[in-house]
Amino acid sequence: FGTKKRVTAVTNMNAGSSRSHAVFTIRAQRLTGSKPAGNKKDDRKSLSSRVNLVDLAGSERIAKSGADGLRLREGCAIN
Repeated sequence: FGTKKRVTAVTNMNAGSSRSHAVFTIRAQRLTGSKPAGNKKDDRKSLSSRVNLVDLAGSERIAKSGADGLRLREGCAIN
């Protein structure tokens, strides 16, 4: 879904500059102890963590990117 919605544009700094942000969330869970057999209650201890990886678009400097018109307004809106 994200790839279909992704928009790129050419600037002096990048031939395919992305005009979008990306957020990836990784979740992990570790359980200690043995898994209970049958329908017994699960008393294992749980340790959970979450890592967010964020890629922000539009960090080019306007003077170096050579952006103007619509690309300039996009860059200003993103930043």
